[in-house]
Amino acid sequence: MTHNKADNRIGKFKIYHDMLRNGWHDLLPIMGNFVIVQASMDWATSATEYVAYSPLFDVVDDGVSAPEYALHIAIMPDGPALIKAEKL
Repeated sequence: MTHNKADNRIGKFKIYHDMLRNGWHDLLPIMGNFVIVQASMDWATSATEYVAYSPLFDVVDDGVSAPEYALHIAIMPDGPALIKAEKL
């Protein structure tokens, strides 16, 4: 498999555990936007931090650390979730 620089859209983001209070089902349409390569618990913020590839992230040069993103999510009752990744 060859690596295309345009495919190197890696980033970090957190999902806070209060999002799970309404059930994990709300996260299903969101998580389909990411290929998770690492997940770790951040006890200080009560969140899970993910490192993932996503078309929502900017292209990163090889050897550069994955930048952090804030996810802005709107769960739509009659349609797909709206999601935007903002680089921090």
